Amino acid sequence: MMDPIYNLELSLLSDKFNYKMKKISLLFITLFITILSYGQQLPQLSQYMINDFAVNPAIAGMHDHFQIKTSVRNQWVGINDAPKTTLLSIY
Repeated sequence: MMDPIYNLELSLLSDKFNYKMKKISLLFITLFITILSYGQQLPQLSQYMINDFAVNPAIAGMHDHFQIKTSVRNQWVGINDAPKTTLLSIY
């Protein structure tokens, strides 16, 4: 027959083990998701006067005609995976 104190100790050890395993598995899941995810970059805008709608959406409806504007910016040309920003505004 098992001693009640021994049973309590096994239970406490089991709880500590489960807690550590949960922490370790959460760490591995977080690392896995972090490695597989790709973050979005903020757009790099330098020609504000050409496509003002990209900077201030309140401009829409300011004129009595439709406007279509586009902006393309390739930053660090020649480097792999360099930031590229492409905007198309119709208002």
